[in-house]
Amino acid sequence: DKQEREDVTVGGIITKVKVITTKKGEMMGIVTLEDMIGQIDVTLFPKSFQQYRMLLKEDAIVIVKGKVNRRERSFGGEETVEISVLCDSVTPVNNVVNGSGNGEPKPEHQRAVNIRINGLARPDIKTLKDMIGINSGDCNVYFHVTANGMPTKVCIDLKVDPNPRFLNDVERVVGKECVWLD
Repeated sequence: DKQEREDVTVGGIITKVKVITTKKGEMMGIVTLEDMIGQIDVTLFPKSFQQYRMLLKEDAIVIVKGKVNRRERSFGGEETVEISVLCDSVTPVNNVVNGSGNGEPKPEHQRAVNIRINGLARPDIKTLKDMIGINSGDCNVYFHVTANGMPTKVCIDLKVDPNPRFLNDVERVVGKECVWLD
């Protein structure tokens, strides 16, 4: 639970890009970013939008730094809080320096599940998300992607139990050569 205007870093796949023209005639954007846990809207005001617009493509994997934006809404007597991010910067995943996603070293004793996800369709990514969610455990999960010819390893926020059934299920989605333990 982040507070209003608190710094935040989020990463995921861009699933929607909406371009808006302001009253001043400037272009800005609202991008929906989705990861293995859910989705969040990211608002790019005109200056940020102009700076990063070339990176804002559906299915692009990016890291966004910004500030938490909380909006309270009332509809039919129900109060809801919508959380979004006000964008400060966008970095394509191939430019993430350490590639680990969280910057923390992996403990020696802990095995990790590695999944190459290049070229997977959204339904397959959703299937992976569901499989990881129901196989909760202690092992980190790393997605391997290639963007602009550069291989990158991204740690996701969910951990799994790498039991044989789970690994076989993942292999059926991504292919046997795209899943390994280390």
